[in-house]
Amino acid sequence: MKLTHICFADDLLVLCNGDVASVKVVKKSLDTFSQVSSLLPNINKSTIFFGSVKLITRNNILKVLPFEIGVLPMKYLGVPLLAKRLGIKDCKCLVDRVRKKVSNWKTKKLSYAGRLQLVASVLSAMQTYWASVYVIPYGVVDEIDKLLKGFLWSQSEQSKGKAKVAWKYVCVPKDQGDLGLKPLKEWNEVLIVKQIWRILVKDQSLWSVWVNLVKLKGKSFWDIAPSQSDRWGWKFLLKLRDKIKHHIGSEFVNGRLLFHWINNDGKKVPFSTQQVWLDLRINIAKVHWYEVVWFKGYDSKHAFILWLAILKRLSTQDKMLKWMPNQDLKCAFCGVVADSISCVYHIWQERNNRIFKKVSRKVEGICNVIQDYVKCKLLTFKVKQSSAFREVEVVWDVKW
Repeated sequence: MKLTHICFADDLLVLCNGDVASVKVVKKSLDTFSQVSSLLPNINKSTIFFGSVKLITRNNILKVLPFEIGVLPMKYLGVPLLAKRLGIKDCKCLVDRVRKKVSNWKTKKLSYAGRLQLVASVLSAMQTYWASVYVIPYGVVDEIDKLLKGFLWSQSEQSKGKAKVAWKYVCVPKDQGDLGLKPLKEWNEVLIVKQIWRILVKDQSLWSVWVNLVKLKGKSFWDIAPSQSDRWGWKFLLKLRDKIKHHIGSEFVNGRLLFHWINNDGKKVPFSTQQVWLDLRINIAKVHWYEVVWFKGYDSKHAFILWLAILKRLSTQDKMLKWMPNQDLKCAFCGVVADSISCVYHIWQERNNRIFKKVSRKVEGICNVIQDYVKCKLLTFKVKQSSAFREVEVVWDVKW
């Protein structure tokens, strides 16, 4: 049976032959539905798309259904609907949206941690929505990465040489030494794997039903071979088979074939894109200082500066002398030699204030600021009432 219509939440997509007789049948069906339901199609919001239809026939069709003429590719739910490979021009609106967000935020005074949070949540979510539907062109990936990198390190895409850590290392998990952002290229593949999973489990989505009826025709997804007439997107799915095949397991339960995901430890686990990401990403040795920086309840601003300090990426004076050898740089605290140890957060802040703003505080004042911050942070914690807690509480009262 051929596909004639697709129903969405509040839209109806109707397909028919490009002739007046077929369009009159559609018109009659819409009129009948309106009489029964009292729901009328909105002519001003309806669009008609023509494919290989002569001009005279188009004009006659528009007399029956006077819809606005649309141009392919059209957009639905924010992404373009097209059968060909997604091109760089098709992604222009996505890049423009990311650039607009960056432009709106770059004028605000945001810390590194604040910018990282925006990159990880808002901006990454925008591109993830596209990446779950299409394979994003590598040129678009590079352009988006450039925007995000510029925003993170300098709040501007135009600044060069400001990155303290290369972007490919920023997109490494936190327990392996970096900030845990997901690289769009690899994350795109992970999201596409979900489409393969939906084909295997034969869910009732339009995509899964269409693939199983039209592309597979009763054959196994693992055995079907690509043909020259296949679209690029389908060929990309078939290429992913070798990468995930050893992670897919199946068994018959009560006469039904059920699939499960097998993680890197060989255990059966529920399928999720996060689990696929954990199993497909490139893993390196975990760093021993991970829990020192990213412990539970960490302060984002403090953790980010401490992370830079551990990687020796803060601009200490001994580093600055390498490109400014004729400068007389002295430590803001001892005033004898150039500083070389990366102190963090409040002490580093005091160091910068003394060097660049010529403003200094007494040692007691700095200590009070640190103590007040720690006290306020501890007051936000929720702890269990236990004997160990009561002992700590007594020490706390004596100390403060």
